[in-house]
Amino acid sequence: MEVEPNSILQTGVMISGAATKTAGTAIAVAGGTTLGAAVVMAATMPRRKTDFFLCIISTVISSLSIGSYVVLHFDLIGDLLAVATVEQAYMILAQIGGIFFVCGLPGWTIVRAFFLWSEKNRKSTLPEILEEAKKVWKR
Repeated sequence: MEVEPNSILQTGVMISGAATKTAGTAIAVAGGTTLGAAVVMAATMPRRKTDFFLCIISTVISSLSIGSYVVLHFDLIGDLLAVATVEQAYMILAQIGGIFFVCGLPGWTIVRAFFLWSEKNRKSTLPEILEEAKKVWKR
């Protein structure tokens, strides 16, 4: 069986292009995640270092988990692999980075809200906390 030299070359070029686009996706994910964490951290700095690190971790986890779901849901990876020009690839990578950026914001917000609530209720007993939770839940 003879193999066409052009078909091997074309396959190599396709694999190389897919690897390049995958690396670009990784850069978009990292950039969006980092930018999302930095913006939210600058807006609401926690008082303690432990709170700060927990918020950073929650932002990154939120970015990666929710962002990955959104990217897969809208099949942006498939769109990225199917582009014909560098400009189209750039636009899709910018969209992916923006998605990861936006998806990191809820993680920080939820953790900060929990920290503020726990500071407010620091001296409350467990029955008092459960009673307050029931009141909030009934609203």
